Amino acid sequence: MGFWLWVACMHDPRIKDILDLKGDLDNGTDLYATECSSCHGSDGHGATGPDIFREPAEDKEIAYIILDGSERMPAFGESLSNQEIADILAWIHSR
Repeated sequence: MGFWLWVACMHDPRIKDILDLKGDLDNGTDLYATECSSCHGSDGHGATGPDIFREPAEDKEIAYIILDGSERMPAFGESLSNQEIADILAWIHSR
């Protein structure tokens, strides 16, 4: 994780809230299919967006990128709840 991303993760209170939630795998599967798969592929190994399993990432880093986006990814912090992001993390962990 890059230094500035680490700093951002450490200071965003939403990250702790997300990590404290128990993700629901069934909902995470549905959310991944509707919100993520068009770019990251149905299996997470990439389509127009990158393979999400290419580089190991901590949950706080993944949550931050989902919330605030990155250079190539739009932010979903306005459209996904903390629980929904925790659910997507559950789907990622199930792979």
